[in-house]
Amino acid sequence: MTRKTEHPPGHCRDILERFSQYLEGDLDPDRGAQLERHLKECPDCIRTSEEFKELLDMCRKYGACKEVPDPSPDLTSRIMNSVNSLKEE
Repeated sequence: MTRKTEHPPGHCRDILERFSQYLEGDLDPDRGAQLERHLKECPDCIRTSEEFKELLDMCRKYGACKEVPDPSPDLTSRIMNSVNSLKEE
């Protein structure tokens, strides 16, 4: 179960900046464990990380394809909400 906890300013931004390294297996184990703990506690980062995974999966699936499927209609607003919440930290 996820619960919203208070984090130091910029913490979510730092987590999300390392997320692609985590998915690619390029993050050291201690930082990976820190990221996993954070994702258990932060619904905003969970949502953003799931969207990032979807995007990465599409990139892998369609790689050199010229046509990429349109994202869900609310993807832009969800990303901007996440960005704006990071600015408030």
